[in-house]
Amino acid sequence: MILVLVTAVLTCVWSDATPPRPPPKHSPFGTKARYANVAGNITEVNFGACTPLKVYALHRHGTRSIGQKTVRRIDTFVAALKEFYLTPGVMPAEYAWIRDFQHNLHPNKDLVLEGYLELAEMGKRFSARFPDLFYDDSDSHVQMFASSYKGRCISSALSYLHAVYGGEEYVVNNSSGIIRDTPDIRRHCGKMCQVYDLLDPQTSYHTLNFTHTKNKILRYFGACDNYVSKENDKDEWSKVSERYLKNKPMVELANTLSTRLNVTLSAYDVVTLHVLCDTEVLVPRLMGQVSRWCDVFKDNELYQTAFYFDLRRYARRMMPEAVNASCILWQDVLSFLHSYKKGVNINFAHGETLFPLLQHIGYLTEPMSLSADLLLRQFFGDLVPMGSNLAVVLLHCPPDDDAASPRSGFIVKFFLNEKEIFLPRCGEVCYLDKLAELFPVSGCNFDQICSYDAFSMYIQYFAAVVVSICLADVIKRKILL
Repeated sequence: MILVLVTAVLTCVWSDATPPRPPPKHSPFGTKARYANVAGNITEVNFGACTPLKVYALHRHGTRSIGQKTVRRIDTFVAALKEFYLTPGVMPAEYAWIRDFQHNLHPNKDLVLEGYLELAEMGKRFSARFPDLFYDDSDSHVQMFASSYKGRCISSALSYLHAVYGGEEYVVNNSSGIIRDTPDIRRHCGKMCQVYDLLDPQTSYHTLNFTHTKNKILRYFGACDNYVSKENDKDEWSKVSERYLKNKPMVELANTLSTRLNVTLSAYDVVTLHVLCDTEVLVPRLMGQVSRWCDVFKDNELYQTAFYFDLRRYARRMMPEAVNASCILWQDVLSFLHSYKKGVNINFAHGETLFPLLQHIGYLTEPMSLSADLLLRQFFGDLVPMGSNLAVVLLHCPPDDDAASPRSGFIVKFFLNEKEIFLPRCGEVCYLDKLAELFPVSGCNFDQICSYDAFSMYIQYFAAVVVSICLADVIKRKILL
């Protein structure tokens, strides 16, 4: 009887101490995740009695091909694996497909067909959600579109515009005339990709303002010398993620996969397998008929390698210099919300554009570190998947008679990947005047934030060299003594 009671008590204590882990809410594929997989069911938002006045949206470009370094990494790894498996009896039967694996990836980071389709569908949804703002061409409304100079962003913008306006609008650029359908915009996409056709400038179409010269705002990180100098120091910002590769979980995972594939793998090789898997999920069309790299991983193993990528991503993209510099973009948002015209301001940029901004406005608050939980953490790369977006909507709501202290009626709502989010600092009901108080123009001095003081850096470097020489001399004297 006593034994039964003790067993029951221990069982209860054990259950309380180690509750079952909830299923992962995030994708292990981070910024390479497919938008549809992250956004899930997209339901229409009911604004009730409130009227949408303005929409400022930031879109990351759609699905693109992977870069040259990544393709070279994949090719080198797969070639070595195939060569090892030439020895009879070495290759496990369930992975025999590796022998025939071939991909059709183009190492140029251009938008691929899937990316064009993502942005076209997104354009249809956004314009259907706010028809008055997208299609009213009266003097009281404005439709503004902008992109960074990168081809994948321009392609995303044009695909979006084509879906929204078809061939009924005349697209101009405020500095170089008509946006032309150039080869770099639809490279490797053939006739499957729809972009804006070149229209006759003599025809009286409604003009849309589209510019790809907005780089200081949309690529503020690249214009911030202070950030660029630190981002270039890869050895420094990658220290934590490289340490993670040597930690017990990754070493054990490398051993597990080595046994599974019957080949000796390093933690770095396991990361390459993750890259193969997320590329397979992102663009299966380009990974060949036999690709089954994701089958190599079991249970939550992919989240262990995803943790490595997120450590790198956070260390590189969320430096204080980048977060602070994003204020120039947020001030552009606020400026549009305070302008007198209704309408839309739609921008196409990068993951590096969105991540620091989410921290600057207070949506992301928890740092990413080695001690963060594998599954229960705030920072995940899939917050900004391919085609991700942040929409800021200004509404005018009729007076609320029940409110203890009625405000102006101008309310701002935020949507990340078409799901409503809230900024803790502004509250569940975020008024425009409150938002302006939280982020005053005076608090954003881009030049001061981003100025790179080379002289001070040289002084610090010289001081460090002097100190190291002095320490070496002291140690030498102690040894001699």
